[in-house]
Amino acid sequence: DGKLIATFPKKFLEELSSPNDSVADRPYFQEPKRTLESYISDVFQGRGFGTDPIVALAAPIIQKDQFEGIVEASLNLEKLSLVDTKRIDSTQALVILDKHDNVIYSSGSLTFNFMQNMKESGLMQHIHSASDFFVDEANAQHYVVGSFKSEQLGWSALTFIPRDYYEKDISNYVLGSLLFLILFTVLCFLVATKIATELSQPLTNLTQKLIQVSKDKNYEQLELNIESSFLVEINAIQPVIQNFS
Repeated sequence: DGKLIATFPKKFLEELSSPNDSVADRPYFQEPKRTLESYISDVFQGRGFGTDPIVALAAPIIQKDQFEGIVEASLNLEKLSLVDTKRIDSTQALVILDKHDNVIYSSGSLTFNFMQNMKESGLMQHIHSASDFFVDEANAQHYVVGSFKSEQLGWSALTFIPRDYYEKDISNYVLGSLLFLILFTVLCFLVATKIATELSQPLTNLTQKLIQVSKDKNYEQLELNIESSFLVEINAIQPVIQNFS
């Protein structure tokens, strides 16, 4: 007959407005009785233990092939905020839709209303043919939207991440790449300068000595001692220079 015989916590049964309260008119009682299978209800307003919007999960109690009643648990939709963990960024948001595309949970930063039907909304059109950012015109925010649908419940979870988050992330990568490029360029410049100096040093020394001898007109004192170089070309002309000296 759908009357309540036990609750958890026990005090809930004592707090009922009427000891003869029955849930026989509720779909979560009628469907398990009819099908002898578990049942998950649509969103409805509670009445026995409060008036919050809830979802009922019910399973039949069967003894000797006979239906004896149900065991039922209620999901308070306000508790869905516990899954809105914002793991990626503090500005991300979450929307949960029931199987009829009604909003049963929405993050506070969004402008969707409880039980607002989204079937014909721009949001659903965006999800089915996403090619760009979703624009929430109410707060002029651009979002990247991802969706997941539960095959068992028919519920959909939609995640909203502001475009600013990705732009900031991309900017950080670009800045890091530019800094690396600048450091690499400076390093290459220093290495190239060092190599160029090593290449030109023997010829520079020779030039300076010749200029000095030319000024002094003292050619008899010209001595050119060129150190061995790792360059084949410098080593090849070294005997010629020494002979000239």
